Amino acid sequence: RELDVPEVNSYWAGKARNYIADHPRRFFRNGVLKVFHFFHSFEWHDLWNTYWNQKKLARGFTPTVPLGVVSALAILGIFLQARNWRRSFLFYAVLASQAAASFLVYVSSRQRLAAIPLFIFFACAASQWAMVKRTRLAILIIAVPIGAILLLKTDRMKEEDHLWQGFEMSNRSLAASLRSRDSNDPESASRFAAQALAEAP
Repeated sequence: RELDVPEVNSYWAGKARNYIADHPRRFFRNGVLKVFHFFHSFEWHDLWNTYWNQKKLARGFTPTVPLGVVSALAILGIFLQARNWRRSFLFYAVLASQAAASFLVYVSSRQRLAAIPLFIFFACAASQWAMVKRTRLAILIIAVPIGAILLLKTDRMKEEDHLWQGFEMSNRSLAASLRSRDSNDPESASRFAAQALAEAP
């Protein structure tokens, strides 16, 4: 018989609990990495079309502020706004729920999208707090090294770009293979098919 939803969820929850019990250090490292990815400028995509649509938009001349810069100020704002957490409770709660969803599954651009307005809110809160007194402006200097770290691409991020680009080239080769097959040219079709597999193994 087919399993119902609670049975399936129970099975995978059990596997997750066993994994955490067997590999607590790796689980902790993965959690720290997810926090880093959650605030980083790099756009993690889980859909092919969103990745390429973003690349096309990036080729334009629209001025943008890198997310890493906003995130760096937001991290400061999260701590600085903690004194008035009751006034900002809704913002903290929504940010925590969005972060929890990413940490339980994985960090993707789609999942993080709802958190970006909250990053902007906390970044503005940090800026507003600093501008009340000139002596506080020096605190914003802390955001510079944080922002630098959140803008640098890691090897894993470069590999992610490489995989998506290989996938795009593979699709082109596969389309060429199908055209060759339709044109009754099996030799070219075979060559393009092999190329498609090589580009995205």
